[in-house]
Amino acid sequence: MLAEFKRDVFANFVGMPLHRFDQQLGGKSYPAVQFATRTNPVFTDWHSRFYRDGRKTVPEDIARELSPMTVTVWFMDDGAADHAGATLQTHSFTVGEVALLVGALEERFDLAVNLRKNRGRWIIYVKSASMSRLREVLLPHLLPEFAYKLGSEPRRDHTLAPDSQVREMTWSDLIGNGERSPETVTRRG
Repeated sequence: MLAEFKRDVFANFVGMPLHRFDQQLGGKSYPAVQFATRTNPVFTDWHSRFYRDGRKTVPEDIARELSPMTVTVWFMDDGAADHAGATLQTHSFTVGEVALLVGALEERFDLAVNLRKNRGRWIIYVKSASMSRLREVLLPHLLPEFAYKLGSEPRRDHTLAPDSQVREMTWSDLIGNGERSPETVTRRG
């Protein structure tokens, strides 16, 4: 279970066992698990990097922070199989922040990714052409119960959405900063 894995990672900062309870959402009950860490300056440092004015944000140098392990934990939390590819749910971030994450995934892991609109917000889509590469990155660290999030192995006869639904956007279109190189990010409309 992911909560047990995370508790083990933070074992030196945790003074309580996992707390299991039922969470009520929309009139339904869902099993939930949580733990709390002790206060420590290391968490204060990380909080100051990833929160601004009370809002979670993506720091400019995010590529430096991404490792196969961090991407795997992110995927276990917020990833999903989607058609022939996969998605990372990034609804709480601005389009510029999601673009930073796209650039970091391309740079650090050589993944073909783009932005996709979902529920009025932007998420990351890993293209089918990069699913083998994504599996290479994730599988050494992926907990077995999350393998389903990678979907099945690619089928040769699967096609993506028609080209008429694809619109190219430059990096500066996405983050509103003309100082960056005009890398192209593909967005499904």
